[in-house]
Amino acid sequence: MISVPLIWPMQAVIYRSDQDSTWSVDPPGDLDEGFDPLLREPIIYRDPVTTERESARQELAAVRVPCQVETAKTEDLQQIVVGDDPVTDEVLVVSRPDLKWLGLVDLTTGNNLLKPGDRIECLEKYRMPGTVVRTYVKPLYIYRIVAPRSQGFGEDGYDLELIYTAHRRAS
Repeated sequence: MISVPLIWPMQAVIYRSDQDSTWSVDPPGDLDEGFDPLLREPIIYRDPVTTERESARQELAAVRVPCQVETAKTEDLQQIVVGDDPVTDEVLVVSRPDLKWLGLVDLTTGNNLLKPGDRIECLEKYRMPGTVVRTYVKPLYIYRIVAPRSQGFGEDGYDLELIYTAHRRAS
C-alpha cells in the first residue's frame, strides 16, 4: 500500500464549530436559541452591557492538523484589485492518515469530521505548537472540503483531501 506524504507540512490550528452548544445559547432579547435555522448560522446580537456585537457561536477545543498550504499563482494574485490577498486563495492539503490519527474521521462512514464553517485560527510550524507562522486578521473559515481520487493511493483510493478557505462561513 502506497501512502502519499505531505511535502512541506505545517499545522493548521482549527476550531471546530459546536452546533449543539450554539443552539443552546440563549441570547438576550426575543430569541430563545443561538442558531438561526433560516440563515443556518449563529445568531449575532448586541451585548446589553457593553453594546458590542457578539456571536452565539460555540466552538470545540482547538485541533492542530498537519497540512500543506497551496496558493494561487502570482499572476492570479496580481489580478486582485485591492492587491495581494493570498488568504482567499489558500487551499490546505491534509492527509487522511493524519486525520484518522487525530480522530477526525468518522470510522463508520469514513467521512472527514472537519466541516464548512470550522474556523482556522493560524498556521504553526510542523510539530512545534505555539510557533506561529501566520495569523489571520479577519477570521478564516473552511469553505469546502474535496477528496480527489488518486491512482490507488491509500486504502480507500485516496490519501489527501483539499480544504478550500474563505473569510465568510459557508452555510
